[in-house]
Amino acid sequence: MKKFITNPYFKKGLPGDNGIDPVSTDVEAVKKLLSLCPKAAETPLAESAKLSHELGIKKLWFKDERDRMGLGSFKALGAAFVIASDAAENLKSFSKDAKLEFGSKWKNLYISKCR
Repeated sequence: MKKFITNPYFKKGLPGDNGIDPVSTDVEAVKKLLSLCPKAAETPLAESAKLSHELGIKKLWFKDERDRMGLGSFKALGAAFVIASDAAENLKSFSKDAKLEFGSKWKNLYISKCR
C-alpha cells in the first residue's frame, strides 16, 4: 500500500514571518546571467513510464538536469544565480570605474568557469 504525506502548506504558502527572503520572479535577470555563459543550454524533459505506472498516474515528466553546465542539479544553478545577484547588488556602492573593472574581470571569470 502506498503512503502519501500531505503538505500542510499546499495552496497556503509558508507563514509570513519565517525568516526566508521573498521569492524572486525576475525571469529576465536569470536569462541575462545565463546568456553570459556559453555552456548554458535548455535541459530536456524526460518521460518516466515505469514510475508513472508505479504511482498510478497517466504520465510523468521531469527535467533532466544531470548535464546542466556540469553542475548536476538545478539547485546548484540557483545558488550561482544568488551569488552573482548578491555581487551585482554590492556593486551599486562602488564608483563607475571600479564597476567597469570588476565587471570585466567577473565576466571573464564566469565565462572561463563555464567552458
